Amino acid sequence: MNFHFLQLRRLKIRVILLSPLVITFVLWWLAKIDRGSVVSISELPRLGSQIVALWSVILLSYSYILSSRTHVLEKFLRGLDKVYQYHALIGKAVFVCILLHPALLIIYHFGNWSEVMSLIIPFVGNTSLAKSAALVGLFLYVLLISVTLLKVFSYHIWKLTHSFIGIPFFLISYHSLFAESDVKHYVPLQIWMLIWIGVGILAYLYITLLYKSLGPKHRYSVSSVKKVG
Repeated sequence: MNFHFLQLRRLKIRVILLSPLVITFVLWWLAKIDRGSVVSISELPRLGSQIVALWSVILLSYSYILSSRTHVLEKFLRGLDKVYQYHALIGKAVFVCILLHPALLIIYHFGNWSEVMSLIIPFVGNTSLAKSAALVGLFLYVLLISVTLLKVFSYHIWKLTHSFIGIPFFLISYHSLFAESDVKHYVPLQIWMLIWIGVGILAYLYITLLYKSLGPKHRYSVSSVKKVG
């Protein structure tokens, strides 16, 4: 009985986490239909880059929501350790999506070197501000995540660098809203993305500015200290 209950709970969590990604895909596809976009095999890298870009924004918002460490999340996911596990898993998924977005576009534009360069170096030639903002956000995110994965700094330094993780989110969100894309031209998708960006920003501001004063607190006392190593 307990085993089946746990299985159902895990399934429920996965459905809740995956549902916004599925909704994003459906809205993106409806945007294509609304704009009369032609879908062909040659367009697959470009189309893939678009959907992973949208997913990266949703997943980043997830990440900030999980970082808020609210009692509701802790209760729903069955413990703070599970919250951190999902946070780490989603962080890796974001990392993959953010890297895939320009990589797929480079494949799509391969041979058009001026376009390829605009996907690697920000503020080059006629590169739009939205595209350059995304590139700067990408580089910052890769740098900050690399610091986390490589564990080259002490916890206090890492925590300080991790507090800047919202900057890439702002830049990537700006790109998703103002780049020439389906988000800009299809209102339902635009509203959907604005909701998630707004939630992500609020969660980030709560973590960085309000958590110390409003976050959950527990009374405790240190009974003993054991030095290891």
